[in-house]
Amino acid sequence: MYDLPKTLKQYFQLKQKTYYEFPGSFISQALFFIPNCTSIYSRNGLGWDPWQELLGKLGLRGWPFSNVSAEWNVSGVAGFVDGKLGIFPFTEVKVMNEYNQDHTVQLDVPKTILRRHQLRYTSDNLFNYSQAVAKALSILNVMENVDLLAENIVILEMRLEEALEMKTFVPPLARKRLLTSLPESQKWSWRDYVNAIFGYPHNVIDHVEVLAPEYLTDVADIMDNTSYTTLANYIGYRTMVHLSPLLPDEAEFLVPLSRDKLVLGVGDRFQACVHLLEDLFPFGMRMFTLMTLGGENPLRYSTALDTQVEHMFNHTQNLMANLVQNAYWLNPVERVIAKEKILNVNFDFMGSAVRDLSIPALYYDPKAPPFNGLKLLESFYAIQSNTKRTYFDPWHRTMDLDNRHHVSSLHPAIEYIYGKNHLFMPYAVVAFLRGMSQSVEPLFVPIVAQFLLKGLFFAVDDRGASVDHRNRLVEWWSKVTTEKYSHIRDCFFKQYKEEMQLKLPDVDMVNDLQDDIADNAVVAPLYDYYLSLLGMDSVTARRTRAPFGGFTLEQIFFVYYALSQCDHRSLAYAKRLLGFGETSPDIKVNIPLRNFAKFSEAFGCQPGNEMSPQDRCLVW
Repeated sequence: MYDLPKTLKQYFQLKQKTYYEFPGSFISQALFFIPNCTSIYSRNGLGWDPWQELLGKLGLRGWPFSNVSAEWNVSGVAGFVDGKLGIFPFTEVKVMNEYNQDHTVQLDVPKTILRRHQLRYTSDNLFNYSQAVAKALSILNVMENVDLLAENIVILEMRLEEALEMKTFVPPLARKRLLTSLPESQKWSWRDYVNAIFGYPHNVIDHVEVLAPEYLTDVADIMDNTSYTTLANYIGYRTMVHLSPLLPDEAEFLVPLSRDKLVLGVGDRFQACVHLLEDLFPFGMRMFTLMTLGGENPLRYSTALDTQVEHMFNHTQNLMANLVQNAYWLNPVERVIAKEKILNVNFDFMGSAVRDLSIPALYYDPKAPPFNGLKLLESFYAIQSNTKRTYFDPWHRTMDLDNRHHVSSLHPAIEYIYGKNHLFMPYAVVAFLRGMSQSVEPLFVPIVAQFLLKGLFFAVDDRGASVDHRNRLVEWWSKVTTEKYSHIRDCFFKQYKEEMQLKLPDVDMVNDLQDDIADNAVVAPLYDYYLSLLGMDSVTARRTRAPFGGFTLEQIFFVYYALSQCDHRSLAYAKRLLGFGETSPDIKVNIPLRNFAKFSEAFGCQPGNEMSPQDRCLVW
């Protein structure tokens, strides 16, 4: 992250003439955004007037509200705010070209500020969070009933969180719904909401893909049982939290809540500003990370890392293909399909299909308003409205750069697009190497290659069973295979739930189960890949001491695998994760290693030991 402002500054020094000739191009807009976003003067210079003006533009004039009438259009205002800023307090809306070569609108679950707060401040309870909400509502003026208004927002988020727990994977053939068939309430119209986002009548959306049908049913009931005042105040509150990095210092306490997964040890405001820049230009951020690899010249990009990652992908692809052709839950025909599907996976590192800055410059509209750091909030809103208009209207454009991938370039992750058999890995997966190593050495394989292997496994697990090796929407698993895999899933569910309950007895859900199974599936091929790079077998690696740490070369693999999941936050943080149904870092390490027999052999664990159990859950 810290390389980004330096890279943009170097670009400006090389291309000052271009900056002044095309001030509305996306890279000219981006050049000075982070310095201004982190500047005390830029966010405080005009006080709260820009915020008040923005509320008026968004249909939220007078927020926070002490009372809202039944005529207030919750869905229309929420749709307008989401269409301009992409905040999504009630449902997340994506536009993707995943199946049948056509862009479709997807409705998914949102993320709550309550969850962010509880994971960030692990010693705080819900009352403390309610106080933070009340403080946000009181920034501009003191309201007599502010504590009650804040409490109602917290209750609303608690209900939303309860509804989120019900999400399960929906096969593509079961996703498509008529907009008019979605569950509505007296306070919510899907037609009004979608029309506001997509600019009816310019775009008429009649069908959507629903990724969480149970949630939509629950949220309709939640709307009916929540007052107009609370719903309106929640939209305004979410807007304030989202934009808090651009607001005066009185809103500083909201900055850590403006994003998920802020990195420890990096300034909250700086991170939040970088994420806002990515909000403005999702594909542009992938280009910016590409430019950081140019060293002193951001226009001279080295392809050395691309070559290494591509080689790593090819190797892991072959390893996974060999595994699935012997997968015991698949029948002989399905094994052939699975192997072909793995070998047909299309891989994209960093979104590097486009390398020419002029292409995204045209995509983001070079005639857009230039960025003005003296009018920080107003300028951000103008640019974001413009790029969101581009994102929400791929049907009338020749390119869909922002619609292609939806995983952030700023966090290690992998994105597998089922309908296209396409795997995307952002630069963040290998960013830790910068300043440490020029290559992905064997030591780092357990950290990097696991992302590739997980993405490849997604192609052939139960979520990949709806799309075959030719990208056709076909259920290629038999009933027998589905039943066999359900036994695998049940074994892991029991294992993870029991481990979670040791730390938090009332846990009754494992929301990350499919990812947890993938974690277990990749350890064996990851181990084999590591040994192949060392040029030795497991016996030799077990006998050979590493030049540091006192470990054998075999043990080093497991040490670095564990480091890849390492999190220095407290036990209280782990318990909070478990409370939200998420797998804590220690469990993400221990269970896959416990299920992999070579771990206990490498460390000499006695049979019956916690890490050498008699019964294991196995994918292969």
